[in-house]
Amino acid sequence: MSIRDDHQLVTSGVFKHIRHPMYAAHLLWAVAQVLMLHNWIAGFSFLVVSIPQYLLRVNAEEQMMLEQFGEQYKNYMQRTGRIIPRF
Repeated sequence: MSIRDDHQLVTSGVFKHIRHPMYAAHLLWAVAQVLMLHNWIAGFSFLVVSIPQYLLRVNAEEQMMLEQFGEQYKNYMQRTGRIIPRF
């Protein structure tokens, strides 16, 4: 995880409503597997692995973004949802 020198905060497109669309899609995929697989152990195991990974990674990424973009990112956080969109 790193920020490049020319990195800019993107707040348009899907990022207008949600800060972590990739993780939201990943968690939705994990929930879908629970519902679709006939083997509940396999379905839930992916969800059990995904949630802690998400929590650790997103917190670290948001801290890094706060350090890089400061007040601009704080304002962005207030306008958007983390993984559930705010409309």
